[in-house]
Amino acid sequence: MSKEQSLGIVQVTWLDATTYIAGWVNRSEAGEQKATVSQSVGFLLHEDASVVILCGSAQEGEDGPSFNEVMVIPRGCVQKIIALSYSDVLMGEGGG
Repeated sequence: MSKEQSLGIVQVTWLDATTYIAGWVNRSEAGEQKATVSQSVGFLLHEDASVVILCGSAQEGEDGPSFNEVMVIPRGCVQKIIALSYSDVLMGEGGG
């Protein structure tokens, strides 16, 4: 992938739906349940008013770049997006 096509790495904090399997609960107990705060790190493929799209892997092919582990997060669930540098995500020497 050329430098012009390189993808930024981001950390997205977002609210995910949660299902509780504790059995029967009353309205008060049900109303106390919360969405799960999730964090995902990946290459930012696309961002608009509706969605944030990340991928975990990217490669250059004969027909152009292709992507794997694509995740679409509804914009309304996104709490925060932080741009990361490669050193932020590397482990070991030079990592942050």
